[in-house]
Amino acid sequence: MKKLKNMKKLLLLLMIVPMIGFGQTSEEYFDKGYDYDKEGEYQLAIDNYTKAIRIDPDYAIAYLFRGNSYVELENYDDAIDDYNKAIKIDPNDAYSYYIRGNAYSDLENYE
Repeated sequence: MKKLKNMKKLLLLLMIVPMIGFGQTSEEYFDKGYDYDKEGEYQLAIDNYTKAIRIDPDYAIAYLFRGNSYVELENYDDAIDDYNKAIKIDPNDAYSYYIRGNAYSDLENYE
C-alpha cells in the first residue's frame, strides 16, 4: 500500500513538473509583443504586452509599448491610460510624458 502511495506521488510529480516549464516570463511576452509590433500586428502585440503586464504589473516599458500599439490602432484613450501607468511607475522617464503629449495632440486636446 505504501509503495502504491509513493508511486502515485511520483506520477503526480512527473505530470506537474513539465507544466511548470511551459510558463512564460513577462520578458518573453514583451519580446513577442515587440516582434508583432515590428510586423504591424498591433492587436497581437497588445495581447502579448498585456500578458507581460499581468505577470509583472510594474513593467513600465510594457505599458509604454502597449500604449504605442494602441496609438497605431488610433485608440488614444487606452494609449493615454497606459502612458499614465508608465509614468506612475517611472515618473522620471521623460519619453513617457512626451508620447503621452503626442497622444493628447492626436485627440486635439491641447491643454
